[in-house]
Parts: sequence; C-alpha cells; structure tokens
Amino acid sequence: MRALKYLMLLPVLSACQQPAPEETGGQLKMPSAAASTPVRYTCGTGGDVVVAYDEGGVAHLTLDGQTMNLMATASPRGSAYTDGKARWEVVQEEGQEVARLTLADGTVHQCVRPSPTAAPAPSLTACRADQLQLETGEADAAMGHRQQEMRLSLKGERACILPQWPELELVTQKAAVPVKIERTSDSYFAAPQGQNRIELKPHQTVSFYLGWGVIPHEGEGETKCPEVSGWTLKAPGGGQLASVPASITACGGKVTVSAFATNAGARDGAP
Repeated sequence: MRALKYLMLLPVLSACQQPAPEETGGQLKMPSAAASTPVRYTCGTGGDVVVAYDEGGVAHLTLDGQTMNLMATASPRGSAYTDGKARWEVVQEEGQEVARLTLADGTVHQCVRPSPTAAPAPSLTACRADQLQLETGEADAAMGHRQQEMRLSLKGERACILPQWPELELVTQKAAVPVKIERTSDSYFAAPQGQNRIELKPHQTVSFYLGWGVIPHEGEGETKCPEVSGWTLKAPGGGQLASVPASITACGGKVTVSAFATNAGARDGAP
C-alpha cells in the first residue's frame, strides 16, 4: 500500500518545482547569529585568527577571509573544536590563551591572546560515533525510484549536537563515472529541511533518507547504473559508525540524502 501511495503521488510531485539539490561538503554549516563578541588571536605565521564562541558549542573562526564553523569536541585539556577537517584547540597558560589551529592539509598555526579566562567549554558537544546507534528503517519503492529511511539515536544519557545534514561515504565498485551524494529537501522524501543543528536527547530518534534511481539515463548514454555496495556515516564529533551494507543501483551516478529530522516515521503526513 505504501508503494502504491507513492505511485499515486508521483505525478503531483513531478509537477511541482523542486529545490535544486546541493552537493554535500565536509564542513558543518552553523549559524553565527548567536555567537559571542569576536576575539582576535595573534599567530606566529603572520596572520590573525578571529573567533566568536557560540553558547551552543560552535567556534565561528575566520582566517585569511575564510570562515570555518567548528563544533566543540572532547579534549584532554582546555577546549577543542572541529568540523572533521580543521581543529582549533585552546588552553590557558600563564595568563594567556594559547591556541593551535590545524588545517586539513597539515598546516599548523600557533596563536596566542592575553586573557584572564579560557575559551568557554560548552555543556553540549558534537555527537561522537561511540554515542550513536544507527538503525535501518522502512524502504519504499515507486516508478523508477527507491528510498530508505535511516534512524539515529543515543546509546547513553548524555545529549549531543548534530548538524543539519548527514555526512556519508559510499562504498562503490569501479565505474567510469564516480557516484556522488546530493542533498535534497524534495518533498518526495517527506522530511523537512531540518534545523541548522539538532540537540539529540536521550530516548529521541532522528531520521534521514537515502534515495536513488533504478532506471538507466539512456538519453545521457548510461546503459548500466553504477553499483553501491554500502556506506558509512561520519559523526560530527569524530569517528564513523559501522559500515551499512547496501545494494543500490545509483542510476544517474548519484545518491540523494535528506537533512536530519526529528519526526522519524512521519512520512504518512507528507505533502
């Protein structure tokens, strides 16, 4: 019955103008409106780093005109923030803050600023892989399309923060055209755009959806669809969850992913 309902909805959905998909990226996109007054760190490499610390656990950092939004993560001493690529660490030493910015290419900036207090240590931090439990939800099929619901919950009793979008890595066979991941807020997924970030609490479940086509794009010269045999979910606070086996024919060379949403299982009320 569920598949039949999607078949009936498909003509209506195709007639609606859908938002253009957005390709995924590694950097978390967080709002800066709630950030504190920016503070400036002087770095030995010649440039300055400007940081505004968000009460929700985000360091909005600017270096040479480039802005990075780094979520708080576990640190053996002081405070640490990361987006999975760059890492910003701050400790209090002899009346000043000593900071270290490590970029994805291995570049390290050593920075300082006089201050009687260290960078704030937020009560909530980005969710780590060891805090999360991933389960496979329901699957649905319609004309030339498949979608799979995934559900994410906490293992323990300590809340943590998730970004708006999941970050996935696909396991694929060698193909002439690599398979890409595209973000979508298409109503076909029945998942809303989602919040800029979600506080995942104990006994709460969030969901996201994977979608893919099963009919080759013959008009584009595609006669055989690329195969995806599995995927992994990266945790924003570090680590990745166990690989999820899959059997996906990614026609058109892509898999679509929706934002995290707190209304798991609410597709029956979809527009």
